[in-house]
Amino acid sequence: MTDTTYPIRVRYFTLQNLNKNQLINICKTQDYIYNSIYSKLQLYHLILRNEYPNEFDEFINFCEVDKEELIDRINELGKKK
Repeated sequence: MTDTTYPIRVRYFTLQNLNKNQLINICKTQDYIYNSIYSKLQLYHLILRNEYPNEFDEFINFCEVDKEELIDRINELGKKK
């Protein structure tokens, strides 16, 4: 069994050693759409999402949630108060 997140983890640690201007330069060079007010963490995520689109969600432990299901669940929990 191979670890599919290994390359993205290594890249993440590499990015952490860079300052904000260096991260912005990566975005400029690669034509990533960014905003100069982004924090370093937002820039890490932007770069990783663009470089590793298939592994990014698993790397940050993210899963897509249907908005209607979320609203229904919030309403259901609100009624239990």
